[in-house]
Amino acid sequence: MALTNGQTSNIIQCKQCGKPFRSAGGKLCSNCLDEIEDGFRKVARYLSIGDARTDPDVDSVKELSDKTETSSWVILQLLREKRITLHKTLEGGLTCQYCHKPIASGDACDDCKNKLSEQLFASKSSRVSPLNPGSTKKYR
Repeated sequence: MALTNGQTSNIIQCKQCGKPFRSAGGKLCSNCLDEIEDGFRKVARYLSIGDARTDPDVDSVKELSDKTETSSWVILQLLREKRITLHKTLEGGLTCQYCHKPIASGDACDDCKNKLSEQLFASKSSRVSPLNPGSTKKYR
């Protein structure tokens, strides 16, 4: 491929399937993105039917995968992105990226989110004013 005027080739390997693809910033190829969207429709449909709305009759990612004919990795991705939420953690599901406790969705447990929020607030309130770098006056 000929590149001109400083253009670079954005061909990377898909994070999921490993196939090379031209990326516009994402880490998944169009086939894997399509698989996620298809899985989202199936899982959302399953979760919106009857008792599954409030208490899905599944205890593991594998069970939800089997009942919806959706790959486990897709279900984990949907939970991580909070596109689907469950009121309980699933066996083989997500864990907090900081303390590794099981979580129902997202990437961090409530305890770690609170700690991170406190740390962020503390670091913001102790900064020196960017308008007057020599000042020791704290700002918020």
